[in-house]
Amino acid sequence: MGQRITIGSLSGIEVRIHRSWVIIALLVGWSFWSRFVFVGYASTPAVLMAVVGAALFFLSVLIHEFAHALEAQHRGVEVGGITLFLFGGVTEMASDIRRPRDEFAVTAIGPFSSIVLAAIFGLIAFYSGQAGLEVVADVAGLLGWINLALGLFNLLPGAPLDGGRILRALVWSVTGDRGRAVRFAARTGQVLAAALVSVGVLQLLFLPAAAIGGIWLMVIGAFLAFAAQSEIAQHAIGEALRGLTVGELLLRDELTTLPADADLAIAVEQLRVGPERSLAITRDGRTVGVLLFDHIARLPEERRAGTPVSEVMLPVDALPSVDGGAEITDALREMADGRPLVVTSGEEGAERIEGVVTPEQLDRVVRRTLQLGEQRAPATSSARPDDPGHLPQADR
Repeated sequence: MGQRITIGSLSGIEVRIHRSWVIIALLVGWSFWSRFVFVGYASTPAVLMAVVGAALFFLSVLIHEFAHALEAQHRGVEVGGITLFLFGGVTEMASDIRRPRDEFAVTAIGPFSSIVLAAIFGLIAFYSGQAGLEVVADVAGLLGWINLALGLFNLLPGAPLDGGRILRALVWSVTGDRGRAVRFAARTGQVLAAALVSVGVLQLLFLPAAAIGGIWLMVIGAFLAFAAQSEIAQHAIGEALRGLTVGELLLRDELTTLPADADLAIAVEQLRVGPERSLAITRDGRTVGVLLFDHIARLPEERRAGTPVSEVMLPVDALPSVDGGAEITDALREMADGRPLVVTSGEEGAERIEGVVTPEQLDRVVRRTLQLGEQRAPATSSARPDDPGHLPQADR
């Protein structure tokens, strides 16, 4: 996805930056600079202190998220990566947490790490002050208070904050019903969001000197409300799609194909008049690539004639893959970056490609499932339509 840039990895965990992160980076840097100028530093040293302070602040956020990620890996949960964005950071779990005690441990270690960092920065500030290193003491002291505030704020009992997930783990443990726990924690998150927005409005109306703080509270409250509602929706989608496999999706909703040596102009015409936004490219009866509408739309018109589709397709080797028996919810996680998904069968090292699923296909299944409900009629046949315009089955 063009909105995220991978900047590195640690222990197999990719670290990405969302483009919205630039906004918060500038705001944090400006806030640090304002603070240091306010306490008496000249502009130039204040800039240097702000740069160092902002860098250490984001390092603190990364440590907080890495604590979540490493504990998740320790408990057998696959981690998709860490993304820094406008409101801090998020650890992306590529598989579900199966037990409430695991969710409690994975969640609680984040705020704990922030509080530990607060103590470390506090000690650095204290001993630096004793040694007369006022610049170090002021930067470390500010970071200590910020990490303490970050840790305590995250413990507030409302999803998607860590405190909300801890609450979810406790409710899950008591009731044995994860769905009920998700809804309860998300509702408390919505109540918390409403409280933050209300305080922000009051601050904006009656404390003009703190207007910026009031605006931030309103923005954070709105984000929490949206995220809490998203958690409820995601859980509903997961429940509705439970049991539906990627292989079933291939049987029901297949891609139109073109041979690899076909002219790109044919593909353009097919995408222009047909309902699909993707085409599967085949060679000798095997799927070797995918051609996306959005990709072709960005190509110069002079390249749309006389060019074989094999030159502009996305090779299947470069796409994420999933076994045909995997559930649709697993496919949604694998397709988080917006690329098509290759569906395979067979044992590792000897897999064969059964087909390709696109984000549009999954989105359509999700929307229709939510509209129609999860009940499905029993299949009368697992055979594909005998239609040469659909992906060929490997053993047919």
